[in-house]
Amino acid sequence: MERNGDALRDIQQHMDKTKVVSIPLNTDIAWLDGWRYTFFPNGITTRLTGYVHYLVIARDKPTHPALAQSGFVRVRQNRFYRLYQRKKYLPGELESREAFIRYYGADSIGAEPTASKKKKKKRQPTTIASGDAR
Repeated sequence: MERNGDALRDIQQHMDKTKVVSIPLNTDIAWLDGWRYTFFPNGITTRLTGYVHYLVIARDKPTHPALAQSGFVRVRQNRFYRLYQRKKYLPGELESREAFIRYYGADSIGAEPTASKKKKKKRQPTTIASGDAR
């Protein structure tokens, strides 16, 4: 018989540990080993959305109504949990995601840095010619 902890480990095997996952209440102990997590509905239906890549829902809980119109698709299910993965962004979610990245940085959600941050120009030191100094 599968135990609850085994069921969570099964779900975790199908996820990228660098991405943010929205988890059910009372399962946080299973996510302490380097996972980036938030509690549902943060990142899904709250003010800042679009930064959560995975959603784990207890199988005995009803599906959240917002999930039907979201960019999440179910990719795994076991006896205790359902795993959803983001496949697209809804209108407004990309803007909200960019705001989250501006506040906390791309690495906080496992995202690639934006091109403007990658190609930051080095500033050359300003020098004063010896005859100009007064």
